[in-house]
Amino acid sequence: GTTSLVKVADAGPGSAFGELALLHGYPRSTTAVAAEDSEVWCLDREVFRNIIVRSNDKRFKELVKFLSTIEIFSELTITEITRLAELMQEQSFEADDAIIEQGDQDSRMYIVRDGETVACVKKGKGEGDETEVKRYRNGECFGETALLTGEPRKASVYATKPTKCMSISDAAFTSAVGPLSEVLSRNHDKHPKYHKAIEQSRKMRG
Repeated sequence: GTTSLVKVADAGPGSAFGELALLHGYPRSTTAVAAEDSEVWCLDREVFRNIIVRSNDKRFKELVKFLSTIEIFSELTITEITRLAELMQEQSFEADDAIIEQGDQDSRMYIVRDGETVACVKKGKGEGDETEVKRYRNGECFGETALLTGEPRKASVYATKPTKCMSISDAAFTSAVGPLSEVLSRNHDKHPKYHKAIEQSRKMRG
């Protein structure tokens, strides 16, 4: 059958639309139709990126350099790391803030940029029944398994002091450089701890 369109908004002189595609590269969620003869200026994603990059050039270069040191990204080219840097989000946390909650279903990975976090596993039903299993410091990543398996979080992660993390979603990561499982498979022997998760990811993606 014919798909009918439902009007959700008007855009007049000075209005902007379609900016989410510039920022994240997501598929269009709406259709824009000219209601009358119109003159529209457009900006493609590449030009937009170049403008933003130049305006934050020094900070951006520092981020690219930082990401280049992350072991899980060691198989990426500088071009791919640059694309990741464009989509990374910086998040700040205070001491004891929960960054990840055990049992949550989400798909973001995090990299400690400054500070420290601790992963804890809940053993019982009480609030105090948590056991520390690992600490993450500058340059270490956590939550990346969620990009491979899509399973609920197996541990909670808290900031132990004021901490800044870079994070990226599974969708954004895949749009930039492809699935994490394929990135790690470029040098399969170098990442033995991810072998099981990589195989699980391949089965999920078919």
